[in-house]
Amino acid sequence: MTSKLNLDISKLTDIVQTVYVGAGDHNGTTLDMAVFDWGIPADITGMTVSVEMRLSDGSALSVPCAVTSPNRASATIDVRDFDGLQVYFAYLSIADGDRMYSTERFEIVTVPGNTQ
Repeated sequence: MTSKLNLDISKLTDIVQTVYVGAGDHNGTTLDMAVFDWGIPADITGMTVSVEMRLSDGSALSVPCAVTSPNRASATIDVRDFDGLQVYFAYLSIADGDRMYSTERFEIVTVPGNTQ
C-alpha cells in the first residue's frame, strides 16, 4: 500500500494528515512524500531525509528515505518496527550538511489486521 503526503517545511497548515498502517500488511506501507517550503516545491536533491517518529513509550524511531525526485522522498514503514507501541507523531527530517529542517507533523495510525 502507498500513502501520499504533502509536507511543508514552513508548517503552514493546521491540518494533520493521517497515514493508516495495517498490522500484518506484507512489505509495510510506502510513504510517497512531496516536500514544499511555503507552498513552493523544495529541492531536496542530495540531502539526507528520514521519517522521524515519536513512540508512546517516549522513544524515537527513524526510517531513512530515498529522494525520488527534486521534491519527493519515499520510505517504507512497517508496524513491526513499532514493537507494539503507538506513534504519537511523525515528521520528515531533512539535512543538507549545514542545516536541519523538519516538516509539519503527521499521524501514523495502526489498524488491526492479521499479524501471522
